[in-house]
Amino acid sequence: MNSLKKSCLRWTLVYLILGALLSWLVYQRVPQTKLALGCGFGAAVLVWFSIGYVAGIGARRAEARMMETAMRGERPSDGEKIAVVGTIASSFETLEAPMSKRRCVAYEYKAIPETAEEMSVIDGFALVPLSIDGPRGSIRLLASPDLDFPFEVSSRLEQYDNFREYIAQTQFEQLPGINIKRDLARLKTVLADDDGRIHYDTMRTQDVDVSKMKLEEKILAPGEHVVAIGRYSAAKNALVPDADAILYPVKITKGEPKSVKQRGRGKDVFEMFLGCGCLVPVLIAAILGLANLSLDAIEQQFPAKDPSWTEVRVERWIRRDVRPLLSSQQSEYAITLPEDAARGKLTANGKTLQLTRASAKRDDDVIEVRLLTDGNEGVVARIRRDHTIASLQILGGGAFNAADAEMETFAFDDERVNGRITALSPGDGPKLRAMFRARF
Repeated sequence: MNSLKKSCLRWTLVYLILGALLSWLVYQRVPQTKLALGCGFGAAVLVWFSIGYVAGIGARRAEARMMETAMRGERPSDGEKIAVVGTIASSFETLEAPMSKRRCVAYEYKAIPETAEEMSVIDGFALVPLSIDGPRGSIRLLASPDLDFPFEVSSRLEQYDNFREYIAQTQFEQLPGINIKRDLARLKTVLADDDGRIHYDTMRTQDVDVSKMKLEEKILAPGEHVVAIGRYSAAKNALVPDADAILYPVKITKGEPKSVKQRGRGKDVFEMFLGCGCLVPVLIAAILGLANLSLDAIEQQFPAKDPSWTEVRVERWIRRDVRPLLSSQQSEYAITLPEDAARGKLTANGKTLQLTRASAKRDDDVIEVRLLTDGNEGVVARIRRDHTIASLQILGGGAFNAADAEMETFAFDDERVNGRITALSPGDGPKLRAMFRARF
């Protein structure tokens, strides 16, 4: 059970880290704590599931490699997690399945009420000492196994009669209701078995009407081909309890190794689709969020926001390629700055400057706007009346290629001008993102 606790703790920690990381990413876009935490931890649920599916695929591929090693007949090392392939050896001691009355060396059953889909009110399990004969010789099973194959539904009248007879002859352990702490403690006791013999029958209610229940059963019979995955003990020449196992220390699957691996590959494809399916809503929500909550609006609402150049590039892609697909019109947000003020930054010549001041003058058909720091560093933009940029000079030396710059918003009258400029040179070239309002 310590391994179960460790596994739960580990996956809880993964979820918390994902939630914190995604919340941080949302906060970088919208610096509002409640919104960031809600979106981040909500999206983390789907990403967490996706990681779980990928982890399952990795575990099955590791098991496939174990099967290939087992088929070569190599003797395993003590304490190694291995695959044992072969057939269930004939045994003088067998069991009788409660519903089908077939002879077997292990069975598992459950009775499910009509009002429940999977939650059983009667269930049980039995196992006698067995061994698996294969390329590695005869290896015993001395640990509680997970019978990793589907239940068979018992639907015939004689199977219902058989189960009624079994109930009448069996002393059940009464476990009323659902008590997680109690059930985990009981499971710990059951899984501690290491002599190859297990038998338990539990009942969760006294009011039992078998005729209104779905009966399910699975059995393991002598001579069946199986693949068992578990921890090997050289001293006992057996698969034994594994301290690192989450629940069942050994997994037993019916079939030849080839067919088991083929089923595993089918599960891999299915779970890869599920994993991608969990990520798709997150990606769609992220794109829609970026598209519907523009950087312009966020900068106006949160004046202290300092977007990264990566975010600015993403915003430019969203504005050019995504928003036109979602709407025929794109809103322009009014610039709410004091006159002769700027807000934004310039990265050039190996340093980043915060722009705080703006001034403007007319020069024939061109409007010249200066975006400056408190120390009079910055850029001079010459903007045509048709909102195109004629030139963008860096004070102190250097210039932008006008093709890399654009006016996202621009308006002027006889007294003042305002606008928003984005200029992103390729590579390590200069970059500018600033809004301004200035009097002529």
